[in-house]
Amino acid sequence: MSELSRLKDADGLSQDERDVVEQLVWQLSTHAGHNRLVRSYYDQDFSVSDPIFQLQIASDRIRDDWVTGWATKAVDALAARVRLDGFAALDGRDEPLLDAVMERNAIDLGYMQTLPSKLTQGCAFVAVNRGPDGHAQVRFHSAEDASAIESADYRPGVVAAGLCVARSERTDWSRRRPVPTQANVYLPGRVIVIRRRDRTHWDAETGETPERDPMMVSLTHLADREQPFGRTRITRYVRRLCDEASRTLFRMQVLSTFYMMPRAAIMGLTDEQFDAMKSDKFKAYVDSLLLGTRDGDGNVPTLQQTTGASPQPFLDQLHMLARQFSFETAVPLASLGVVTSNPTSAEAIEAERGDICDVAERDIASDRESMARVVRLAMAVEGNVPTSELTEHQASVRPHFLPANMASLASRADAATKYAAVRQGFGSTMACAEMMGFDHDQARAIEREVARAQGLELIGGLANGTDTQAGS
Repeated sequence: MSELSRLKDADGLSQDERDVVEQLVWQLSTHAGHNRLVRSYYDQDFSVSDPIFQLQIASDRIRDDWVTGWATKAVDALAARVRLDGFAALDGRDEPLLDAVMERNAIDLGYMQTLPSKLTQGCAFVAVNRGPDGHAQVRFHSAEDASAIESADYRPGVVAAGLCVARSERTDWSRRRPVPTQANVYLPGRVIVIRRRDRTHWDAETGETPERDPMMVSLTHLADREQPFGRTRITRYVRRLCDEASRTLFRMQVLSTFYMMPRAAIMGLTDEQFDAMKSDKFKAYVDSLLLGTRDGDGNVPTLQQTTGASPQPFLDQLHMLARQFSFETAVPLASLGVVTSNPTSAEAIEAERGDICDVAERDIASDRESMARVVRLAMAVEGNVPTSELTEHQASVRPHFLPANMASLASRADAATKYAAVRQGFGSTMACAEMMGFDHDQARAIEREVARAQGLELIGGLANGTDTQAGS
């Protein structure tokens, strides 16, 4: 990233810190091209050339700019299965520090907004800071504006050092385009805030933290020892399948354009008839009646018409590509627009979703540990204590994710209805109301209204009983 190339030369950095900053900037710059590439596929902003077709027809009037939404679906179909439903301590009791953090930071919303970016580029980052008002600030960053060095012991979510662009602004010397004006560097026991003085000069200010690990946490997709910062969902194979699907759609469009109007050929015209029709071929074609006379040899002009080519071969190829794409990404075929002629049973549909639910559960398990660390760091900053001094109750706070196979409201409501039928009393609980789609406030309101109705019914029954006894 050229705008950060002079970050290592900031005034106030030691030589060791300059070396770490240089490595972090190098990481960000090295992966910038790949991150932009996969982002272009996710945004459907990529172009595909068709060299075979261009060799056959050289024309600048035919634009092969068809794209497919399959790369977007590879990310969004999995993101829809990972739902952060809030944070709570293991014993269920309220925690004031957690409430204070959640009130000032929409952590669950920030996570859900960053999730597609994490799946697109393989990783994302969460930084925990102390704001000017002394309260905890939790900020999410994509791999396009943040980088990190992996931890030596590969602990989930922990990084050895991290860098993020904390602020971008439009300035007079940047020609009114947004440029980085503040970068935060997270190291063990300290945070370095580097602010931009002008186009080429930066100033660094170091602040101490009581944590032995940096105040930055990584979120990864399918990370392992070889790739500790995860893998993109839009792999090279996925991109090639998207390219080939785009070419297929483009070729089908060209074919349909050639046969948009039926082609006709009139044979055996005299010179006068040929000249007359040549002057206005379209009018001659659309006339309701075509007239022709015999030539000198008594031959009558004949009309021949060609039929349009069938798009079926292209549709078959798209279906084959869709099956390969589904096998690679675990996205169900129905989500790619491929519908079979035979109706599918509910059991078959659920089985088809099993693979993507398995992948989602792996992401949930990984992000559960990372987000638990984020909220512990935030509570520690909010309480002005190190994480080692959090109470046992505070340290037990964990994120709650919905099961991958119950991520949609319809599936949760169906599960709640079935469970209420076999578990007496569950239908009157807050948990059942929330599974049915009511938020916390609505569920509380329903509970109050039910209690009020039951109270009125009890009072009415007592009143009727008293009147009966008085009458007798």
